[in-house]
Amino acid sequence: MQKLRLLGISLVLLGSIAALSPTVATAEILAKQENNSKLATNQQLNKLLEQGRKLVDAGNWSGAIALYQKAAKLEKNNPRIYSGIGYLQGLKGDFSAAAVAYRQAVALEPENPEFQYALAYSLGKLGENDGAAQAYRRTIELDENNPNAHLGLGVIMLRQGNYNGAIAAYEQALVFDPDNASAYGFLGEILLRQGRSLEAISVLQKSAKIDPNNSSVLLSLADAWGKQGNDTAQLLTLQQVAVLEPGNAKVHLVIGNLLLEVQDLDNALLAYERALTVQPNLVTAQEAIGNILLARGEIKPAIRAYKRLIVLAPQNGNAYYSLGVALQQQQQVADAIAAFSRARELYKQRGQVEGLQKAEAALKQFQP
Repeated sequence: MQKLRLLGISLVLLGSIAALSPTVATAEILAKQENNSKLATNQQLNKLLEQGRKLVDAGNWSGAIALYQKAAKLEKNNPRIYSGIGYLQGLKGDFSAAAVAYRQAVALEPENPEFQYALAYSLGKLGENDGAAQAYRRTIELDENNPNAHLGLGVIMLRQGNYNGAIAAYEQALVFDPDNASAYGFLGEILLRQGRSLEAISVLQKSAKIDPNNSSVLLSLADAWGKQGNDTAQLLTLQQVAVLEPGNAKVHLVIGNLLLEVQDLDNALLAYERALTVQPNLVTAQEAIGNILLARGEIKPAIRAYKRLIVLAPQNGNAYYSLGVALQQQQQVADAIAAFSRARELYKQRGQVEGLQKAEAALKQFQP
């Protein structure tokens, strides 16, 4: 959802003073005093607003808010001052204060769709879904051509578990903005949740075509490909994500798993190593590295990998069992027996029958 645009703060000077009878001296004096007072107030107001704008340009949002709040006391019926305060509070991440300011703007100008939308967005960020939905609907009543209002309503309805309502909202957003990547992305996510992966793929591909750098959409697309059993497409999509998010350890891990399934051990190993570079304590990646090294006959590196795995997961029976296998191949009998024995102990503690059986079978090999 795009950021709210800064609502310009414009002031309307008070109308001219009505013509007064020149023969009534007292009335003339009072009128002159009132006019001077209003002029002074307007000058002070303009000064506050100008100073506030300069602080906004300098990135001093708190300072600007303080000045706009002073301005609001001088011009209590100006909704745009409150909307400006709301916008700046939102930039600070204080959506509770933003919602308060936007409510004041809406109260003064209830037919303004921009104020209604800003209020809806703020309430949505606060998780006040019912209030947000109401404000989005009111925005749509005032400006049905606003795709972001339909998009926002869809997000709220998705949170509320109303999938059909969310789908309808996203489809409506696409009516007014056929190239809205976010609408396609959210729609695809719902279809995926409903188990309609083939339909989700079609929609998510449209989103990715419009916005090819949206890694969230690509992750959903990869998930959909996986549910369709197309591992090749899933892998290619995840590799796109890895380029966009090189710091996503989970993506590298899944890529490694997919490559391992097709016995591409070299590239699988690289993927697992990338995962560990990002997240050094990732147990599954460390275990997979040990297994690949062992399968390739690289016994000493495998032993090191399994010892590192035991440091990360000291209660992992598989780690000790695999270490025992590697040590046995290295003819380190005493160490292998110790590793298998520890594996048996851990398997027994956790009631892992299959693991217990293979550990006992390994130990029998050393019996005279």
